[in-house]
Amino acid sequence: MTDEHAEKPPEILFDFGPPPPRRLGGPIIDGHAHVGDVAVARPLVETARQYGVGRMLGITRTANIEPLREAFGDFLDFAVSLNYDHRDDPAQMAADCLAILDEAHALGARMVKFWFKPEFNASSGLTLDDDRMRPIFSRIEALGLVCVAHIADPDAWFATRYADVAKYGTKRETYRQLERVLERHPAVTIQAAHMGGDPEDLDHLHALLTRHENLCLDTSATKWVVRELSRKPAEARAFFIEHADRLIFGSDLVARKDPHPRHYASRYWTLQQFLETDCTGPSPINDPDGGGTVTMTGLNLPDHVLERIYHHNAEGLLGVRAGQADAGPRNASSDAADRPPPTGG
Repeated sequence: MTDEHAEKPPEILFDFGPPPPRRLGGPIIDGHAHVGDVAVARPLVETARQYGVGRMLGITRTANIEPLREAFGDFLDFAVSLNYDHRDDPAQMAADCLAILDEAHALGARMVKFWFKPEFNASSGLTLDDDRMRPIFSRIEALGLVCVAHIADPDAWFATRYADVAKYGTKRETYRQLERVLERHPAVTIQAAHMGGDPEDLDHLHALLTRHENLCLDTSATKWVVRELSRKPAEARAFFIEHADRLIFGSDLVARKDPHPRHYASRYWTLQQFLETDCTGPSPINDPDGGGTVTMTGLNLPDHVLERIYHHNAEGLLGVRAGQADAGPRNASSDAADRPPPTGG
């Protein structure tokens, strides 16, 4: 029997201190965050700046774009979500979504967010490759917008909440919708969120990236991504180096009212340690899927890889230009002095 009065595990397991020195002095683009309105966004923006973020791609409603831009200037670029309430009336759903796309484009938004995970697919009866989505992707292509798509969830969820295969399908099956859209619209870049939703299987991600030149991945969902990649750091490091030109830094932080005082910082601190150092120790993020406390093993990525992940790829693939932020003191480089600069983008 559960004790209803037992103290719940804390969201943050330990105080990890102020932002540590960064390896690189250049700005960071957070290519995946949720900003909401001005009031809830402010603490997130302030924390991001403390950790060297000079630009953020924030997911929000079109009505929030102008107030956010007025409050935070060019720190924010924007992504918008669409409305599928009229999915039983394909013509009306298309009209609703195209209106949002046109308005977002007119307001300078760069990206469209798709939350097409198994939970949504099952409850809505809608997949990314559904024929009802064709006019939407045609308009995205015509407007030159980029997509970010949440397709899959952790393996642990498929063993528990998605265990009903007849309802949710298998994890591998959920990728059919993504691949079909990538094939239909080769001119549309899709950023697959949370290491493509499959940090557990880097061979699968390698195959996806090999098959689809218009696919990139982001590092967001810190708790999940760090847990899984820390279990195979050598393989993860090799993957990051091999696919350095297809990876986008992202936090997936969601601006919310009255957040835990260290919630936002915990994700930026953990990602910095994971990407920039060879640390081995506990993550400060309470992780129920990992048993509570998770051991983090840093990848200690080369500087030229960090440069691509932190800003170069977002500039080239997403069209987002890095701003300036106070990145604090800088650590010594891990790269050889004669490392060539990144190319392309």
